[in-house]
Order: sequence, then C-alpha cells, then structure tokens
Amino acid sequence: MSAAQRLGILAAVWLLALPPAAAGQKIDMGGFLTLEGMWHHNAGEPTRVWWEINRLRLDFSSQLSDHLSVLAEFAPVPEEITHQIEELELSDGRVLPMADTATGVKEEQFTIPFERVEVRLQNLCGRWLNLSLGQLRDPFGHWEDFSARRNATLTKNNTFVLGIALRNLDMGITADGDLTNWLDYRLGIRKGSNVSTSGLGRKDNNARYDAVGRIGVHTGATALGINGYSVDSRSEKFALGADWQTSIAVLTLMGEGVLQRNQPEGLRSFAAYVQANYNLAHQVTGLRWFILCDYWRLEADSRLEQEALSLNSGFKYKIPAGGLTLTLEFGRTYLNSAPDPWHVTTQMEVEF
Repeated sequence: MSAAQRLGILAAVWLLALPPAAAGQKIDMGGFLTLEGMWHHNAGEPTRVWWEINRLRLDFSSQLSDHLSVLAEFAPVPEEITHQIEELELSDGRVLPMADTATGVKEEQFTIPFERVEVRLQNLCGRWLNLSLGQLRDPFGHWEDFSARRNATLTKNNTFVLGIALRNLDMGITADGDLTNWLDYRLGIRKGSNVSTSGLGRKDNNARYDAVGRIGVHTGATALGINGYSVDSRSEKFALGADWQTSIAVLTLMGEGVLQRNQPEGLRSFAAYVQANYNLAHQVTGLRWFILCDYWRLEADSRLEQEALSLNSGFKYKIPAGGLTLTLEFGRTYLNSAPDPWHVTTQMEVEF
C-alpha cells in the first residue's frame, strides 16, 4: 500500500469520527457583479473608451460539521489582470515569459470555470492545525490591494522570473493554524503549472511541485509576515517577501516587498508596493479614499532590463444599508520612465 493510500484511509477514518453536522445545516450563496467603464488617453493618440461586465462571481459554501466545510466560487466572467507587461524582449534576444520546457506543460483546452474550490478540515489539533485541499489561493502576502480591480500590482502579478505569478490560484494542499496568540503560519504544496487566477487547466502535466508559505506575527492593529515560494521545491528558482499592515484610527496602511530569483536563467527582480486607505465616513458615510504606489525592477545577468512605476488613486463609495459600491480611479504606469496612457476607471459593484 502506497503512502498516499494510507493517508487517504487515515483521512476517511478521521472524517467518520467527526461529530455530525449541526441542525439546520444549509448552503450559503452570495457573489458580486462588477460593471466597468474605462477611459485611456495618451498625448497624440486616439482616446479609447469602452464599457464592459468586468467580473461576475457566484459563491457557494456550507459548514457540513464542526470540522468540515466546503467552498466553491463559480466565475462565469473571471478576474482580469490589467495594466501589466505581457511580454518582454531582453537585450540578449530572449523573450519573457519563457515556455516551461522542463515539464512539457502545454496550454489546456479545457479550463475550470471556478476560482477557489476548497474542502477545509478545521481544528484538527485545536487551533494549531487546519487543512485545505483543492484549488486554493497561494498563501504569499496580501491577496487584494486597494485599487479598483484589487489586483493592480506588478509586484505579485508578473510571471517573468519564476514562470508563475505569486498572486495565484493553484491545485494543492495548505496547512494553517495559530501557534500562539500572536504567531500564525500557512504552508502549502502546489502543482505549480498555472500562471494566473483564471482559465485554470484541468490536467496536471507537471512532474514536480512547488512549495509556498507564510509565517505571520500579529498584535493589536498591526500584522507582519515573511513569505517564501520555491519552484519545483528547489533553491534555484525562488521568491522571498515581507508584508505588513497597520491601522491608525481611520487610516489603513499596507504593503509588500518581494525578491524573485531564477538562477539558471540569470534573472532577478525586486518589487514593492505601498498603499493607503482613508475612511472618510466622518465626512460622508460609506466614502473612502485610496492610493497605491507600485515599483518593479527586472535584471538579467545583472543588467537592468525593465523598470516600472505604477500609480493608482481614487474614491470608493459604498451606499449605506445596501450592497452597491461605486468606484472612481485615476492611474498611470511608467515603463523605463516613459509614461503609458492615463486611465480613468469607473465601476459599479453589486454584492448579493
């Protein structure tokens, strides 16, 4: 009997020993719809304006017992990553991102129309251990930022160095828990062949797996974390990072710094972002102002290949006693000091 079979039998016995579900068990449903208008302008070029359904997600969850829950996020209109560098030609002629020739991974024709699909085993050893299995978020730093789309940072979305984005959904298993009242951890194993949070392939063509984790310290209104990601569970392709968050009265400050290294290809990047969210409820109930500043630098064989600076700022207004949020955002990205077009984003998001 293999180790995997023994582990499966042990998990089944554990589940049978769990207490039955509480009376009145039900499936909770929710989600959101985001309508968006975009305006791009650059001097000497035509102005572009368009409207779209930017995102639609339906969430289903159920607490099956005191120790077992399930979650599925159906995304018929999946998340969109924008204001990113899609492809980059280096000075030595190489083009990034590079194909993963080592594992022979090919683009999948059949994709999973879900974001997170998770089975969670809770309180297996008190608060010290929880297990999540399925299609999970990578536990590396903060998942969302304060921008209109919540994912504007090159820091977490670029795939040039490791071949995957650190802000990613992937198949695998995660263990998490609280070691003390101020120390927590999240450790995961991932199949490592996905590069984005949507259009995830069903087949697993990857023969090696990735390791990812975060150790966090939290006290009062402040939290700090140290993050790591290892591609193919080796030391030649890795990322190290730190994240932080603190609240001071009506002001919330957050940020991350990330170093990525691909030693076989001689690639290295450093990125960081800082952001602020100021609650203006003392002026107008439901109104807040946000700003996000993101810096990214890529080197190949110690040569600077690309620098990017991105600025996004705007207002979000959540209508009191309702699930409607209105957003107005202004932003611009500078690549090697050359500005991209200004963008203005307006959004209407309905939660249900």
